[in-house]
Amino acid sequence: MSVKELDAFSMSHRNNDLVLCIKEWQTNKVFAKEKIEAAVTRTDTNFTKLNVTLKNNEWLLGDQFSIADIAWISNIHMMHLMDWPLNQYPYLCRWFDQVKLRQSYKSGLADWEPEDQTNFFKLCCQTSQGNWHACI
Repeated sequence: MSVKELDAFSMSHRNNDLVLCIKEWQTNKVFAKEKIEAAVTRTDTNFTKLNVTLKNNEWLLGDQFSIADIAWISNIHMMHLMDWPLNQYPYLCRWFDQVKLRQSYKSGLADWEPEDQTNFFKLCCQTSQGNWHACI
């Protein structure tokens, strides 16, 4: 982002954490290793909780697909694109496989996504400082 674009972004968003994150990324082109490690830990903790929940449930809130599932789909999808080792969470993998079979997933996310997006996330992860793969 140019300085002008970054200023416009900052002025148009109310989420200060997001603005600070974008500013840090655009200014330094990398995140501090400590921030990456903290994010990896948070993600692993959340995925572990989801995995435990899905051990006895077909969907996040039980036997029916719900808004909770919808809320998590894009996060899991993005982590999948980033080559996150989802196989560490077998019940979450089963859930994601079920999600991917849904027409709403295909038309609302997978089909909409630009072809080069898949490689973009992997490349960002591989080239970032403090490669997060080493943290997990």
